[in-house]
Amino acid sequence: MIVLSWIRKESYHLKTFVANRIATIQEITSSEQWRYVSTENNPADFVPRGIDSLKLKTCELWWNGSKFLMSNQYPQR
Repeated sequence: MIVLSWIRKESYHLKTFVANRIATIQEITSSEQWRYVSTENNPADFVPRGIDSLKLKTCELWWNGSKFLMSNQYPQR
């Protein structure tokens, strides 16, 4: 949710490193295109949260992604 709030505000309010990246994102997309994906549906959250490598090896979500990506039924805002 933090990144979504960055995308929705003026980049000059942010520290330089983040502001430069957010400004680029804002130039090529609109904030309405971005949505929150819950941890249980977001494979990018597994590694920073310390998933065991054996579980990751057999994790369907890690290898195939979230089902909503294939169905175009994105999570509600």
